Amino acid sequence: MRPTLRQFRTGVRKHRNQPMICPLRHRHKSKAEVKRCGELWALLGAGVIKYFVYEPHVVLADVSYKPDFFVVYKDRTEAFEEIKSPHTDKAGGRWAVIQTLWRKHAQHPLRVIHCKRGVLREDRTICPDPK
Repeated sequence: MRPTLRQFRTGVRKHRNQPMICPLRHRHKSKAEVKRCGELWALLGAGVIKYFVYEPHVVLADVSYKPDFFVVYKDRTEAFEEIKSPHTDKAGGRWAVIQTLWRKHAQHPLRVIHCKRGVLREDRTICPDPK
């Protein structure tokens, strides 16, 4: 029997998100992340991607960060993905620092995917500076 989506309890919700557990039993921070996880699972089944990793750990100049996904495509290109609402993408603070550090220290691009009214679209790609 296939598991269904279900909510899990967290202390404080950020940015009106609704934390959920996907059918792959990943604990996602939002419905948008659950939707993207399902899309990646479908792409995996269709043979478009080789594999994906949920919340890989990345260290950028002594700053620990967990993007939402790491995806390896069939043509062996690799990219990290971060799911953001347009509202949280414009917020400063830690996310602004992460973007700057990503350009300077990362090895793979970071795809920023916006979710607006339930539709996921790639907004931009943050590419590392050439070394």
